[in-house]
Amino acid sequence: MAKTSIITLGRFVICSLISLIIVSCSKNTDMVIGDYGYYLLFKHRPTERIIVFDESDLQHFDNLSCLDLHVLVTSEFREQIGYTIPQPYYIEGEKGIEQQIKDYLDPNGDKYNGSMPVIVEYRTEGCRQIHFSLYDNDDAFLTDLTDMARFHYVIGITSWDEDGMNLLIDTSKKLLGKIAIGSTIQEYLAYSPMVFAEARFIFPELEKSALDDGKYIRIEIELDDGRILTANSKDAI
Repeated sequence: MAKTSIITLGRFVICSLISLIIVSCSKNTDMVIGDYGYYLLFKHRPTERIIVFDESDLQHFDNLSCLDLHVLVTSEFREQIGYTIPQPYYIEGEKGIEQQIKDYLDPNGDKYNGSMPVIVEYRTEGCRQIHFSLYDNDDAFLTDLTDMARFHYVIGITSWDEDGMNLLIDTSKKLLGKIAIGSTIQEYLAYSPMVFAEARFIFPELEKSALDDGKYIRIEIELDDGRILTANSKDAI
């Protein structure tokens, strides 16, 4: 089982810069493109670990009162030239998938011709099962939360980066569109999907205080090859 680890400072810096750009721009069709607009930046990583984010350190464009969980499915960290600490690594892109995404997000070919990136991450491992379980501060199982979980906007509907989120690709490498906001885990799995790269889940029936007193959520993702990736919300970074 994979374990969570400390996220790199570089990702936080990039996210912060992108957030500042997003806040200063409104998302509308009259926005100037070209050198002042956006372009699609594809990133393909192998599915090797799960990272759970601490929501207090992330910029979202909504204000949820219910419990939510932000999950990144990513690669292991490796030593890379130019970095002093290990970084998650990328592998060669799937050109067929990337072309489908381009055609879906920009059917007229005139929306993403600028110089600022809209990051589109995708994975190509099939997803067999997803489970959310609640544990107490003594690591004792309390209840299964899987049926309560709903897919939500990863960053927010007004963010340009949201364009590259919640993409639904099945195991035949066909882009089916977007994961519908409010979808259940079973509705998602019914598409025989490749596992998401990044997702945000809400639990409408639970208040944020549900994780007080040391309680935490364990997420388990089983891949088609039999591997099970695991992370705990108490280890969020």
